[in-house]
This record gives sequence, C-alpha cells and structure tokens, in this order.
Amino acid sequence: MSYIIDGAQGQDWQGANWVFLSMSEPLLAALQEIKGAEPLAERLAETMNAESGYLDISDLLESPKMNAVWLKAVDDAIARMRERGSAHWHRPEEFEPFLEKVAKLKNLALVQQPV
Repeated sequence: MSYIIDGAQGQDWQGANWVFLSMSEPLLAALQEIKGAEPLAERLAETMNAESGYLDISDLLESPKMNAVWLKAVDDAIARMRERGSAHWHRPEEFEPFLEKVAKLKNLALVQQPV
C-alpha cells in the first residue's frame, strides 16, 4: 500500500492513502534532522510549495531504518489529523490501518535502537 503526500489534493490513485499537507510541516522538520534524508526533505519542501505534485513516502514507511524523530513527527501530525477528523484522507476506512502500521514501525524502531 502506498502513502503519498499530496500537494494538489486532487486525483485519487488506486491503492494509495494520501497524507495531506496538514502533515507536511512536522514531517519536513523531522526529515531535516535525519542524516541522509536531505533529498527527501528537499522533495517534500518542493511539494509543499507546488500548486500540484505528490511525494510517495511508502519507501520511508517500509524502511528498517525508520527514525524515532520521524515517527514522533508522524504521531504529532496524525494527532492533528484526528482532531480534524479523518475526512482529510481519501479513504477514511484506511486511516486505522495506517495508524497500526505506524505503531508497529515505532515498536520496531524502539527495539532496534542501541541501548
């Protein structure tokens, strides 16, 4: 399943969850703190400033190198989205599975962190 940050908030792609720009600022701030994530941060900044465009964050969600800073940003952004309701998602029924996936990745990241 794909998770996409959408600059245009336009068309729906089959099999994709759109992560709207309400999540972009905390994600950008977190990505800027992650060594090696500079290209992704630049692409996100460009997407945020574009009239249209998207950024597929699926690879980042699937990465075993998931960073705790990024996960915190996702948590914060999701909390804000929940306050506004899941209407910000093209497929609200997929909102809970997304949260479950983030929770699993967070647990994995916490386990993998050196003591």
